[in-house]
Formats: sequence, structure tokens, C-alpha cells
Amino acid sequence: MAYFLIVTGILLVATSFLAALRLKDGLSGENGSGISTANTELFVRLAALQREVEALKKTVAELQDELYLVPSEEELPGNAAPYGAVAPASSVSSIQEQIRQAHAAGESIESLARRFGRGKGEIALILNLKR
Repeated sequence: MAYFLIVTGILLVATSFLAALRLKDGLSGENGSGISTANTELFVRLAALQREVEALKKTVAELQDELYLVPSEEELPGNAAPYGAVAPASSVSSIQEQIRQAHAAGESIESLARRFGRGKGEIALILNLKR
């Protein structure tokens, strides 16, 4: 009786091992099941989508930077010239003082850039020159 149980156990282990080998072959695509091909296609598509997402993030960042450079008509102060226009020397110091006062009151560099029609870097430079 013991020999019968041992032989039965060995046969069960052998058939399980053979079934596992067949399953492994099926998942690796060696028997033509196509699972491996589908996985490869999914990975290729995932990589392409990741590249598209990175390109879109870069485009959004560039557009946001450009958005801060060109203010809308409503955001310009009453007598401010459009971005890039040369202002008289007397008004330059008053604009710089207004920028410093607004920043001291807690206004962010981004909102100052939009409000005064200047770039964020220019606003930061004006604020750092006084220090």
C-alpha cells in the first residue's frame, strides 16, 4: 500500500511539472498563442504614449511661459505700455516702486508680471536690484 501511494505521488508530481512546462511555453509564445506578441505591442504602445505625454507637458510649460509674457488688454495698468515698449525714464522708477510695493504687500511674481506687462524674470530682477 505504501508503494502504491509513493508511485501515485511521483506520477502526480511529474504530470504537474509537465503541465507547468506547457503553461510556460504558452505564455512565452513558443506555441504560437500570441500572448507574447500582444504584450510586446502593449509595451510599445505604452512607450509611445509616455513620449507623447512628455512632449505635451513640455508644450504646456512653453505656452504657460508665453502666456505670462503677453498680458491681455484688461490686465494692463491704465497708462502702461504693452510688453516690450520703451517707457520714459521718469515712469520707469515709479513702475519699479509700484512693483516693489505690490510684492511687499504679498502679490506673487507671476501676478505682477501679468499686471505690469513684464516677464517673470524682469520682475524678479527689479525686486532683487533693490536688495
